[in-house]
Parts: sequence; C-alpha cells; structure tokens
Amino acid sequence: MTALRAIIGIVTSVVLTPVGLAVIWFGDGELRLNRIAGILLTLVGVFLLLMVVQTGHVSSIGLIVASLGVTVIGLLGLLIPDVAHSVESLLRGFSPQIVKPAGEWFAFGFVLAVGFVLLGIAISTWFAHRPTDVSSSPALRGVLSIVLAIVGVVVGLGFLTRTDVSFVVLGAAVLGVVAITGMVSSAGLYVTGALVLVIGMISFIFDSIALAIAHSDVVGGNGMEAGSQSSLEVGFVVALGALLLGSGVVVRAVRARAARRESKARDVAETERV
Repeated sequence: MTALRAIIGIVTSVVLTPVGLAVIWFGDGELRLNRIAGILLTLVGVFLLLMVVQTGHVSSIGLIVASLGVTVIGLLGLLIPDVAHSVESLLRGFSPQIVKPAGEWFAFGFVLAVGFVLLGIAISTWFAHRPTDVSSSPALRGVLSIVLAIVGVVVGLGFLTRTDVSFVVLGAAVLGVVAITGMVSSAGLYVTGALVLVIGMISFIFDSIALAIAHSDVVGGNGMEAGSQSSLEVGFVVALGALLLGSGVVVRAVRARAARRESKARDVAETERV
C-alpha cells in the first residue's frame, strides 16, 4: 500500500505540475486578449498546483520528484540563455502572446521559485508523516513560525523580483525555506499564505493596484519595479499564497494523523504489556 501511494503521488505530481505551470503561462498570454479568460486560466493553473500539494497527504515522494524537475528547468532557463530561447520558442508555437513583460529572467525565476517551494513543502510533509515528541510550548512555535515565514516571504520576493540572476536564485531559495517552516508549525504557512493570497488576488484582478505597488517608493525605489509588477500581474503571487496556504492545511492534517497513529500504537503496546 505504501508503494502504491508513492506511485500515485509521483504520477499525479509529475503530470499536474508542468500542466499547472503551462496553464498559468498561457493564462498570462490570454490576459492581453481576453482578461476574463486569462484570469480563469491562471486560477485553473493555480488549482492544479494545489492538487499537487494535496498529494502530500499520502506521500512526499511525488512532491520531491516534481520539485526537483521544476527546479532544474528553472535553473537551466536562468543560467543558459539558449535553453530559455528554445523553451519560449516552443511555447510561442502554441500562443504568440506568451512573452513575459519582464523578460525571460523573471519567467524562469518564477518556475524556479515554484520548484523550491514544492521542495520545501515536500520536506515539511516528509517530517510531518513521522511523529515526534510534541513541544510543551506550541504557542511559541506558532509565533516563531509566523515571524520566520513573514520575514522569509518579504526577503524572498525582494530578491526574486530583481533583474540580477544571482538574486533571483537566492530569492527563490528563500521562498523554499519559508515552506520548510511547516516543520516548526503550520501557523506560519497559514498566516503568510492567507496574506499573500489576498494581496495577490486583489493585485491580479485590479491592474491599478499592481501598478501602485510596483511603482511605490518601497518597491520601485529598490530596483524591484519590473519584477514586482510581473509577479503580481502574471499570477505568481496568487500561486505562492495558495501553495503556502495549501501546504499549511496538508502539514497540519498529516501531523495530526501521525500523532493519532503514534498514540494508538502506544495504547496497544501498553495493553499488551498489561
């Protein structure tokens, strides 16, 4: 049964992850032609990525495999221009509107960030499946995870939305670390996921808000204007918020089931001992 769950998780993740990213990508291209269709396509893509996160309920293997594949593609696209040109040429064959306003560096930075975040979720769910001693101060763990997650999201997006490739890679990695905070507590994933999702949805639907954020002194004054505008307009911030929030739900549920299994095993052992 364990092997079957792993196989199902791998197949689901490997199939739905590239499809979800592709739908978001095409949704961005469609936004220029039909805004409603573009928004719906993007949301469908985000939903498919959430289905990948849900595989963490049964096994973390699928998340690990998918995340490694996406991370490699993102790195290759960022570091090797010929790979980026080849991929974009292929996608333009399906949709001539596929070019991102901030250029290839951001398109593949987005892919890389999704890969790192999925890897962070895989690590958190992997440990959640394995029950450990419960801390005597869950409230402290919750506060700590919230602080770490908020700081991580701010720093990660700050680096990711710059045009320097080294900063983009660092920002994507930091966002992956945010997902790992689920090992401490799922509270940070819930809070940051909800905040990022709300901000992302509002900015994604209303262009004026995305422009205001991107051109603000805090963002635009720090060289993040183009990347921030793109991250909001192409739905990346929406996807990030949804992934973090979804991972919080999965990690909490998996940890609760693992704790119940451990408690039941202890009860059975004590009964047999008596």
